[in-house]
Amino acid sequence: MSSVGGRADAALGSHGSPAGPEPTGGGSAKIIPDLIDTTTGDTLSHELRLAVKPESGRGGKVDGAWWPWSTDPAAEFPPLIAALGVHDPVRRVAYHLRTWQRTATRMAVDGVAVRLEGFPFTHPDTVNLIRADRTRIRLVVVPPGTPGGVALAVLHDASTSDSATTVEEILAGNGLSSGRR
Repeated sequence: MSSVGGRADAALGSHGSPAGPEPTGGGSAKIIPDLIDTTTGDTLSHELRLAVKPESGRGGKVDGAWWPWSTDPAAEFPPLIAALGVHDPVRRVAYHLRTWQRTATRMAVDGVAVRLEGFPFTHPDTVNLIRADRTRIRLVVVPPGTPGGVALAVLHDASTSDSATTVEEILAGNGLSSGRR
């Protein structure tokens, strides 16, 4: 398994085995299972649910997928920024204004100032992270309430290194509609 910036296990956690299959085609992130309390149905863990193509396999329309727990940027963006900024810090995050809750326009993550830029014209099912070297990472965002099996399939499909499918094709292929608002 290759890694996000060389540190997938540290950035994503290393509890137990991956939920579902490892991404094929050189996918790079370990997918951590949700820990569910079967008596209440409550989620016990908030691990980062992320799968990205390896740096060498980047290409196509997206670089991977991310399944946040909520639509609160203040809670969700810091662990994502930290995971994808291990070797080269993330400086900007662009997101769709109506998909995410209101938030500040800047935040500090691991001592690095990050600009948060909400736009009405950004694809509503993606976030774009721009590193200091101007490398752009475009991720499909799986809606927070998506059932686990469907979400894991989206993570897998978006992180397959030879995949050139669009956001719409990835979501539709897994029974999700695109363009949520």
